[in-house]
Amino acid sequence: MQPNTISVDARQVQEAVHPALVVQRGVVVDANRAALEDVGCGLEGRDMLSLLCEQDHDEAASCLQGTDVVVAPVHVTLCSERGPRIVESMWLPVVFRGGPATLVTWREAASTTRVQAWLSEVTDSSMDLIAITDLRGNLLYMNDALMRLRGESSREGLPDGRNAIEHAAPGQSEMVESLLEDLETSGRWRGELMFRGADGVVPVDAVIERSEVAGEAVYSLIGRDITKELELRTGLQEAIEARDSFVAHVAHEIKNPLSAIMGMALALRDETDPTSVQREMLELLISGSSDVQRVVEDLSALSSGATAPLRIAAHAVDLAPIARTVIETVETAHGVSIPLAGAASCIGDAVRIRQVLRNLLTNAVRYGGPSIMVELREEGDRAQIEVSDDGTGVPAEFAETIFDNFSSAHNTVADSMGVGLAVSRQLTIGMGGSLSYEWREGRTRFTVDLPAARP
Repeated sequence: MQPNTISVDARQVQEAVHPALVVQRGVVVDANRAALEDVGCGLEGRDMLSLLCEQDHDEAASCLQGTDVVVAPVHVTLCSERGPRIVESMWLPVVFRGGPATLVTWREAASTTRVQAWLSEVTDSSMDLIAITDLRGNLLYMNDALMRLRGESSREGLPDGRNAIEHAAPGQSEMVESLLEDLETSGRWRGELMFRGADGVVPVDAVIERSEVAGEAVYSLIGRDITKELELRTGLQEAIEARDSFVAHVAHEIKNPLSAIMGMALALRDETDPTSVQREMLELLISGSSDVQRVVEDLSALSSGATAPLRIAAHAVDLAPIARTVIETVETAHGVSIPLAGAASCIGDAVRIRQVLRNLLTNAVRYGGPSIMVELREEGDRAQIEVSDDGTGVPAEFAETIFDNFSSAHNTVADSMGVGLAVSRQLTIGMGGSLSYEWREGRTRFTVDLPAARP
């Protein structure tokens, strides 16, 4: 018998306080009543490894082969009729019935150990930052992602004095401590916190909750490192500011030549003697220049972030003559034929209605099918302008965003800056109406809905 090996007999095994069994050549040869009751089934003749979860087989095999007296607890997952659970086990080399054997005893693991073992299995593969603390903030558990962020190599032995409050960013410790106190009544909190990581301060979007694990009151934290997200936000804001600056510059550059064009057209109309045809052309030029000037003003307002950039009047408007004028302009400019059907009157701004209709028709000419038409109608107390074409419509992925500022469903920067539909919708809303899109019965349909004019 080796000097560091003790001898035990069946009586001593039965008198053991904790569940105990004896293993020889990997097989259980004896077990006390406590072990039989705990496992809930026959033990003698069983392969010892069959009583443990597969993840613990290597460590258990090493303990069975050992020759030194080992009394440090080994945490294993015991498989029994009560279901798998973490226990603290001790594996002692002994002599039993004249031959080498291993005496195995176990007891329930401490609650903190059960917390750590359960969380390790569930959370170590997560990219989220996960931690459990006691009510004083002492760390009971950290998953791998949080350990990497903190630059720590081991979480063995928690709690060991490491405190989550002390690892908050400078100036936030008192806030976190107060937050934990508030959680005693509120139960849950979500917001942004700053943590001290291995490489400096890290912003974290966190959820902290007070709960119970294995009968112990704890705080759980689930967080997400948002460093890259904040960088993206900053980059997006810079891109938006650059875009707005560009739009403002373009609007400014258009203003001066546009004013000159309008001034010369007015001078030709008022200070010369044009023919009727020339006068009609000058009127169209002046009207179109005025509308473009209003669009330029809208662009300037949008790029400056004004909250109410669009000036809108409200009076009774006969839609038919407005529609005919805009249609004639578009037909002349693009060489198309656009039929007009129906009649309606509304309450709105004639200049803005003309602007909206021109945007919709230009959009149909550029991106729609060859069969374009405009229909006017009144339905109850509403007046509607429908612009339709036989094109394929807007791709499904853009259907919800075509009315956003600077959005283009057709990815054509040269043709459109993506503001026509956005401004058109704002104009119709400003007149107490709406602008909607649908693809129905083989046609793309944009519908302007406005309050009907009362007699």
